[in-house]
Amino acid sequence: MQALSPSQLGSLSPGQLLALTPAQLAVLDPAQVAAVQLVMPGGAHNAAAAGARMSLQANESGSSSRGGVSLGGAPVSPAIALAPSQAANLSPAQISQLSLAQVQSIAPVQLAVMQPQQVASLTVEQLSSLSTTQVGAMTVQHIQALSPAQVSGLSVNQIQAMSADQADAVTPTQLQAMSTEKVAMVQQVRASRNARQGGVTVLCGNDATGGCSATK
Repeated sequence: MQALSPSQLGSLSPGQLLALTPAQLAVLDPAQVAAVQLVMPGGAHNAAAAGARMSLQANESGSSSRGGVSLGGAPVSPAIALAPSQAANLSPAQISQLSLAQVQSIAPVQLAVMQPQQVASLTVEQLSSLSTTQVGAMTVQHIQALSPAQVSGLSVNQIQAMSADQADAVTPTQLQAMSTEKVAMVQQVRASRNARQGGVTVLCGNDATGGCSATK
């Protein structure tokens, strides 16, 4: 299977592709996986369903030793575990089993369209591994769905990458679980909206109340 080019895989019939074994699917590179998904019944428009038929399932035995999910029961590398059509199909249970490399491979545009319960299923460790770009792609519904422990696990740099709307979505209960430094950063991000609108400079201290002051 590895010897077949994406165009050769694309010439196979849906029936031939559905007959592929998990072991054969597991060794495909990202371009080959994409070609397989486009040929599956329903074509490109139904690529998400094709990804589901390829049985993206959590492999508990594999995750305990190396982390990550599996494709049809066979472990796959982070590079091909999360094709665009597959990320949206992951269940909360599967998401919690993703390796850190797999979490980091989720494109911001994919993260942005995930359901709040999917994002909320990320562990504290997984959330803390997100890039600032990924954090910036989260919606206010995602932020509100996180537990206080999850929000408190975000780094100062991740919080700084939030938009003012995201920072506004942080609840009082979530704030109580955060360190003084992180609370101050939330307040600073919130205040940045007023700074942009009013042409003022906002200075924030490192106390739990925010300690922000604005000057022209």
